[in-house]
Parts: sequence; structure tokens; C-alpha cells
Amino acid sequence: ENTGEPGEHALQQVIRDRLQGFAYSLVITYCTGLFAGASITLDGNKSYTFKTRPPMLPGLPGANLSLSVFSQEGSESHLERTLEFQPTSRPYYLVQKQLFEKGASQQQSSSDAWTGVFNYTIPWKPMTSECGYAKSLPIPFCNGLSEGVGSACDGFCGAIASHVSLETMKEALQVQWQRIHDYLASPLYNYELLASKSSVFTLIQKSNAAPKQEGFLLAASNDPEQGCNFRYANDSPLHIVSSAARALHRRMGGSWNAELLHSRFMMNFSMAEIELGRSVPCLSLTKDCFDAATLQIKLDDDLHWLVVLVLPADAFTLTAASQQSAWEGEIEERATQVSHDVTTINRISVVLLTVSALFGLTAGWCISAFAGYPLNKLQAYMQKLSRLDLDGISGLRSRSLTKLSSLREVSELQLGFVNLAQSVETFSRFVPETVVRRILHGDKKATRIHVRKRTVTIMFSDIRGFTTISEMLSQTDLLTLLYMYLSEMTQIVEKHGGVVSEILGDGLLVLWNTPDDLPDHAVAACAAAVAQQKALTKLNESFAELGLPSISIRIGLHTGDVLAGNIGSCKKMKYGCMGDPVNLASRLEGLAKYYGVGTLCSDATRAKLPPHFLCRKLDLVKVKGKEEAVWVYELIHETPTPWLQQKVQLYEAGLRAYHDRGFVPAAQKLATLLAQEPQDKAAAQLLDRAHEAQRLIPFPAEWSPVMEMTEK
Repeated sequence: ENTGEPGEHALQQVIRDRLQGFAYSLVITYCTGLFAGASITLDGNKSYTFKTRPPMLPGLPGANLSLSVFSQEGSESHLERTLEFQPTSRPYYLVQKQLFEKGASQQQSSSDAWTGVFNYTIPWKPMTSECGYAKSLPIPFCNGLSEGVGSACDGFCGAIASHVSLETMKEALQVQWQRIHDYLASPLYNYELLASKSSVFTLIQKSNAAPKQEGFLLAASNDPEQGCNFRYANDSPLHIVSSAARALHRRMGGSWNAELLHSRFMMNFSMAEIELGRSVPCLSLTKDCFDAATLQIKLDDDLHWLVVLVLPADAFTLTAASQQSAWEGEIEERATQVSHDVTTINRISVVLLTVSALFGLTAGWCISAFAGYPLNKLQAYMQKLSRLDLDGISGLRSRSLTKLSSLREVSELQLGFVNLAQSVETFSRFVPETVVRRILHGDKKATRIHVRKRTVTIMFSDIRGFTTISEMLSQTDLLTLLYMYLSEMTQIVEKHGGVVSEILGDGLLVLWNTPDDLPDHAVAACAAAVAQQKALTKLNESFAELGLPSISIRIGLHTGDVLAGNIGSCKKMKYGCMGDPVNLASRLEGLAKYYGVGTLCSDATRAKLPPHFLCRKLDLVKVKGKEEAVWVYELIHETPTPWLQQKVQLYEAGLRAYHDRGFVPAAQKLATLLAQEPQDKAAAQLLDRAHEAQRLIPFPAEWSPVMEMTEK
């Protein structure tokens, strides 16, 4: 796709174009062994016909017959040779016979079928064989056969077939690899693609005719071997092909028919990890890291091919990383340069147009084509960049931007714009996009210390027992776990309108309703928390496949007024929030461990939620560092059931009784709950507090139901 070829299925079209004229033989085989066919040579200068003599004993199909080969030149026919041949043993005959035995109709063209890959002899070259497929159809009627033959063949008449050579597929893959090589060698990338470090290869993904051939390597762009060499792609002597095939096979759980491979799929892998028998994603772009992409080609319902492209992971990487440190100066410098150069080029165009007036409209059109059109296009790209609409800059990843203008000044502008856009795109990964967009628009507040009062919803989250997990894992496994976990959680919160303010090791600090306005931000934050808890099931399954431990997380949510904006010094700044609500959200995340729940939110957040969110009022708590007690709630992410709702009612009834000093009924309610769910840590702790209050004699008048926390 990156080569800019027209059409959605460029590689499929290349293969089909290369196959035109290469299905160069058509044969017909009767059940009696009667066989005839015709072929043309690849240059089309000579044609051949071949046929067997009628069998001496029609009732004995399957015997070796004598095949006569005739060359055709004009109207003359010459016998070239004869050879022994057994037509009814060929794969195209056998596959149709199997379909007939399964009940397929000989009179329906829908009974056509592909064979598996096989060797076949070229009749006019008896010492030469080729690899290929054959497409076959049943003979509809047994007209012309001797009486009694139908019964001798059990009613099956025979098959018609045409051969297709695999050599044409190899040539098509080589053409496609060369296009990618030439594209990467262009001035935009200036990358030398080596055949030993890349390949385009095709394997059998599905074959109902020959299931044991699934995974067979059909052809590879960098395969120097000739002839038929049947082997699985995983066992290819080409190191890049076998490594990519093993990485894909392991990622798909050992199945070439995995659901992910039914559509376009991309992944990366480490060559060193594959050699150690592990399929682990690359954590950085090194020479050991490779990208693999797949495309499924369906010949019909019974035969699917899988085309695999494998390239070094740094093939399409530009120089953005080296320019991150100077992004602010780069943006301002390039914007000023573009404005100055546009003015200069416009002046040059006016002068040239005036000087060339004697040459007429033709010269004027040339100047407009060489200067005006690329400048107008560049101006449109600058407007999209100012809106941070990077996806709208289609030329950033296609050939249109690499087709440089013939004017040196314009071509320098085009190359400079590519570097600028890549720098901005990289910087937007470190800072909220809204802040980057304000910088591009020249907002002075966005480049200096500035805060404003905002009502926001704040989320703190971390992994339970992360210290223990980090001690038991290697550095590579730990980075893999964190990369997969943080990628999934970040995607969820951004989907729900959140902005990741900081990555705190194994946790996240996420803000809603800043820097952009977000209606119902408390609802969005709680929906994100529920989605994060539910996503752990699938994420832990992925960890198990990689031999990594399962994880669980704690989340704290609070809504309140903070000072939000650029915080820092004259040297360094960051975008964030200040205020007591930030501290309280952090304390709530810690309280989740004390109460044994996954997600804890404050009363300020709970008050803004619609009824379909299921919450359990847990306690009235005074966290360390605060004088005012707050109500805290468990945000339940499981699907509501009658027992879950009854559990919430029992606990809240016990909590009300405890606050009303009805310790006996409180203990009864909580004991009933724990009898059904003994692992409920919050209920067990409240029951202990009720029993402890019962033992207070005399009962103190200053007793308070508030739970005071002495630790963070």
C-alpha cells in the first residue's frame, strides 16, 4: 500500500497480470484412461497436442497407457515422442473423483476445485518437471464412451483441468519487492533495502484438497532455488522467511487460519527472540527488529493464500527523533521560513511572468505548474498542520510529497515541511494535543507559566503487588508487560475523553475536562474505569500466552476544583493540575487496597452518575492530611445480578445501622452477607468494627462512626 500503487488489491492484481497466458495447458481425462490435451510454449511460437490410445480393456481403468505428443506448425502435425502415462493417477482427476464420491453433481460447474501443489511433467520436455496447481471441473456427461464403461467407472466420467505454474508467482513477488526497494531508495527515505533482510513470500493458508500442505511455502521474492522444493515456510533455508513465518505462527497460536489473518494484519518481532523460541514485540527500533504484514488472497472457498511482507522496522522511520529537543525553535523557524520563501517565490513568479510575457500563455502555464501548484498544496498542508490534522496530510506517507518540484527553493520547502510535520507529530505524543495545537496557533499562554481554575475529574491507577511482580520478572519481560498494559489502558482513557497527564511507573494520572471542555466528565471517567477493569480479562489471557503473570489494578476517582495549566519554572514546564482534589484522588486509590475493591470514587463523583452505574456506599472516611470526612463508594464493574444487588443492599443496611449505633442489627446484616461471600474484605472489616463497638463499656459519648486513616 505504501508504494502508492492504484487499487486496493495491488499485489493481487500483479499476480493476476503475471498469470495472463501462463495457464498454458488444457487436458481432459476420462475414467477409462482416455486422455487428450493441448499446450502452447511460453513464447507462443509453437503449440502441442497429446493424447493416449484407447485402452485395450475398457473395464480396467488406471493402467499405464502410451501417450503420443505431436507438435503443430501451421497445418502440419509431427509426432515428437511417445511415453508411458497414467492419467487417472493425476491430482486433478483424483480430486474430482473424491468430490463425486462425496455426492457432488457432475452437471454443476460449482463442482470445480483446485488441487494441492504437485510436480507435473511437461509433455514436450519429458526430462523437465514443474511445480504448480491445477484447476479442475467434472466432465458433465459420459457421451461417446463405450457401452458399459459408465458402470465400470461407477458412474464417474472424468475431469477437465488446466495447469498453472508457481514460477509466475515467484516473478510477481520479485516485481513487488523491487517496487518497495525503489520506493525506499527515493530521496524521502534514502534507505537501502537488502534482499537478505527483507522478503515478499506466499504460503498456503488453507487447502481443502491437501490439508497437510497448509503452511507450505509457495514462492519467495529472494529465493534463488529453481524447480520444486516442497517445504513449510517455518523450515525455509531463507533465514528472513523462516523467522517471519515462525513469528507469525507463534503469534497466531500455531494456526495459519487464525481470525486475525482473515484481514490485513501487522506486527513486529525480534529476530533474537524468535531464535530463542519466543515471539515478543520489539520495545525499540533496533537492527534486530522487523515488521511483518499479511494479506489474504482467496482463490475460492477451498483455497486461500497468505502473502507476507517482512521489512526492517526502521525502513520507514525518518529523522524525527533527532529533532525533538529543538521542536519549539523548529516550529517557529520553519513557519517563518515558509512565509518568507512563499513571498520570495511569489515575487520571482511575478518577475518571471513579466519577463516571459513575450513567450505567451505557454510559458505562464509552465511557471504556474512548477511554482504555483506545489506552493498552494504546501499552504493547504500548513493549515492542516496548524490544526494538528496529521491524518489529513496524505502526502506524508505517499509518493505525492516525495515528487519534488523542479524549482530548488520549492523542493527545499517541501523537504523542510516533511521534517517539521514529523517533529510536531512526535512532540504531540509527549504533550496533550490541545496544548500543542495552541502553541502552533501562537497562544502565548501556552508557552509560559499559566493556570486557571477548572472543575475536573481525576483518576489515579496502579498495579496491585507491582513490586513483587517486578522482582520475579526479567527486565525484558517487565518492559513487555508494562508496554502492553499501559498501551491498553491509555487507549481506553483517551477513547473516553481523558488526557494522560503522567505515567507513574506502573500507574497513570488521568484528567477529564482539561485542557478541553468535556460535558459529563465524571460519567466519562467512571465509564473508563469500568472499561479498564473489564479489559484485564483479555489482557491477562495475552500475558498467559507470553508466560507473564496476571495482574489486577486499583483505581481512585474524585471530582473537584483545581488549578490546571502550565506548571514549573523558567527552565522546565509541564501541563498538569494542583489542588487538594488531586491529593484526595491519590488517597482513594490507596484506600481501594484497604477495602479490597478494584475502583473507589468519592461522593462528589458519585453524585454526578446516572442510575445505571452500580455503586456501593462503603464508608465515611477521613484520609490522612484532611480534617473533613468524605463518603467513599465502590464502583462495581461486574454485570448487575440479583445477588449482586442484594449484596449492595445488605452492606448498606449494615452500614446505616452501624452509623445509627445499632451494632447488633449491623452485625447481623454483615454476617448474612459474609456467609454468602466470605472474601468481601470491606464487610469483614465493618463487622469487626461493629463487634468492637459492642464491647465498649461504658459507651463513650464522643464515639464517631468516621474511619480515620493514619497512613497514605
